[in-house]
Amino acid sequence: MDRKSFILLLFFTVSMFFINNWLFDSSKTKPQTTTTEAPVALIAAPTYKNEKLFVIENEYQQLVFSNVGGALKEINLPFKSESNAKSLIYPIEIDQQLATKNNPNAQFPLSNFTIANSNGLQSPKEGGYYPLLRRGIKESDDKYLKNVSAEFYGLALLSDENKGLSEAVYEMSSLTKDSITFQTSSFGKKITKKYQFAKDQNGYIPYSILLNISVDGEVRDLLVSTGVPEAEIISSAPSPELKYLYQKKKKLVVEKLKLPKSVKMISDIQPLWVANSNGFFGIIVNPLNQETNALETSVVSGSVDPSRLSIESKNYKDFPGYSIKIPLRASSKNVDFRIFAGPFDNNLLTSVDASFAAVTPDNNPNFSEAISYHGWFSFISEPFAKFLLVVMQFFYSFTHSWVFALFMLTVVLKVILFPLTNWSTKSMAKMQELNPKVEAIKKRYPQDPQRANLEIIQLYKENNYNPLSMFLPIFIQFPFLIGMLDLLRSSFPLRGVSFIPGWIDNLTAPDVLFSWGYSIPFIGNQFHLLPFILGGLMFLQTKLASILNPNKNATAESIKQGRTVNIVTTSVFTVLFYNFPSGLNIYWIFSTLLGILQQYLTSGRCTLFKKK
Repeated sequence: MDRKSFILLLFFTVSMFFINNWLFDSSKTKPQTTTTEAPVALIAAPTYKNEKLFVIENEYQQLVFSNVGGALKEINLPFKSESNAKSLIYPIEIDQQLATKNNPNAQFPLSNFTIANSNGLQSPKEGGYYPLLRRGIKESDDKYLKNVSAEFYGLALLSDENKGLSEAVYEMSSLTKDSITFQTSSFGKKITKKYQFAKDQNGYIPYSILLNISVDGEVRDLLVSTGVPEAEIISSAPSPELKYLYQKKKKLVVEKLKLPKSVKMISDIQPLWVANSNGFFGIIVNPLNQETNALETSVVSGSVDPSRLSIESKNYKDFPGYSIKIPLRASSKNVDFRIFAGPFDNNLLTSVDASFAAVTPDNNPNFSEAISYHGWFSFISEPFAKFLLVVMQFFYSFTHSWVFALFMLTVVLKVILFPLTNWSTKSMAKMQELNPKVEAIKKRYPQDPQRANLEIIQLYKENNYNPLSMFLPIFIQFPFLIGMLDLLRSSFPLRGVSFIPGWIDNLTAPDVLFSWGYSIPFIGNQFHLLPFILGGLMFLQTKLASILNPNKNATAESIKQGRTVNIVTTSVFTVLFYNFPSGLNIYWIFSTLLGILQQYLTSGRCTLFKKK
């Protein structure tokens, strides 16, 4: 392989590395699974001896309220099942691990609770839910290893001036199947908080809550918190995102906030809503009858509010959490909020927007805007990722298989990009044809490189060949590549979807053939087979290319160099794709197989389409 081909390979390899490690690693807080440091100890939190839990539940949410702060201690989302057919959520590896080990942290809620029209306390159920909020860690059925401080509860009312407000004890004054009301008189204020499931004419609006906060007394310095979402691993890293929506020149704009390193107050903004997500799930808080002109973000150490992902490793610093707080205006005595707490699925959020718009015309929450693409090249990746998702959802609508939809998407892309790949192949063949003449010119003028370059340019002109024609198709395909990476690494519809149970259990996570108890640098404690299958197929594709379209002018040295480059390419791709989601590996495997088929059909060896 000549220098230009090697440069092309190097460019593509560096691009893949750049995309994986910079463009899509928004948090820059990758879990340190290979650390040799001792596990970080949990920091003690207050234990609320008189805490009581109350539950209201529908087919979308189990809301667990505490009388401490009158806030949400847990938001648990049921998994899809025969009894919860409307759910969009599938269990993943951590859910299965906790359930099979009879871990007390697989209980929902974590403690005994009261529901409407019940006699006495109810006991937790085993499994069946995804915990949207961090909810502490239990050591045994009746003992917390780590309780959560009330200031981190969802929709907690906080005050920088009155630090204990989040721990104020409320009285539960009303509890029905669909609503709950709390009241307290603390710090010179009478506060009433009423929660209810949001409804439209068709019933419950999915994953949606209404909240009314009424304050009799001084409102100054009050804030409402989103709480701290659980951590999710996307492409081997947690991917928390903080966003807000505002209006600029009659146009809605979503702004992504930089993850704070401490507490940060952001002034002179007017957010229509704030969104705190982990990449797949999140909480969107939309104040209705007040205009806020600021918001506050803060980081929460994993040792203070731990993630359930730390239960096995006990290395709590790997998963810091984040919260957003909305200040109430001093004149706000009665404030209404619309809250979405669930999966960030585009179709779902669009449906929720339509339901709220039907209930309150001219007041669409635009929650679907929370799904946006970010990064240095987001202006390129977003339209392509959206297009690819629409195509994949189209095929899923009648196949009901995301893997088959992924295969059909690969076929569509191959058809769309065929003229470019064919152009690139012909350009490569032309280059190989001219390469001996180029080398002859260089040998003819070893002491005069300028004259040699002029002769080579003249050679290209006489043969109507432009060296850049080999690179141009790659640049044109680049947006599709970025869009596909963006789509397959974080598409909620693929989360938890199993292809081959026991091996490929989650298309948005690496496949796991087997695992072991200790960690190896880069590899971790799991073996992923798909990247090796991909590497083998890529090696085979290059090998077949040299057989189907042999370079008659190739020298022994260039053949040897080509073999070396093939081995290096295979190794590099295997390493790059090792921690990629299985869905992305499957896509690339499909693409490589179709590429091999394309090579055969266009090589002249295929007699299927030849005239008899």
